[in-house]
Amino acid sequence: MEDGMGANSLPADPLNGQAPALVEDIDLRRSTLPVEQKKIFLNLRENSRGRYLRIAEVTGNNRSTIIIPSSGLIHFRSLLDEFIESDNAVAMGQQAMMPMGDFGAGGLEQTKKKKKNKKKARDGAGTP
Repeated sequence: MEDGMGANSLPADPLNGQAPALVEDIDLRRSTLPVEQKKIFLNLRENSRGRYLRIAEVTGNNRSTIIIPSSGLIHFRSLLDEFIESDNAVAMGQQAMMPMGDFGAGGLEQTKKKKKNKKKARDGAGTP
């Protein structure tokens, strides 16, 4: 939908009637990962609001993008590590499927502990 403004124009600030300064994104690091029929682009970028990781998947004419603020990168890496562990376990036939749910930092370990505690309670080992 065309709004009559240029591609980089922003609406005027209601407080002073002037257009805000444009946010310029600077690439700090780039990498491309070909996976099967897809290309995944990773860009660590920075602008006046902070640093972030931009992950884009391109398949043919389709493009999907997610943005992760730098404050969430450590948590994202932890979750990614847990998903890789789960994938390896499934590939080795150790488990059919991981339980669904919120896998926050340490989520996989927390899920294992919950299962162990439920088993103890069922067996009566969890009571003094």
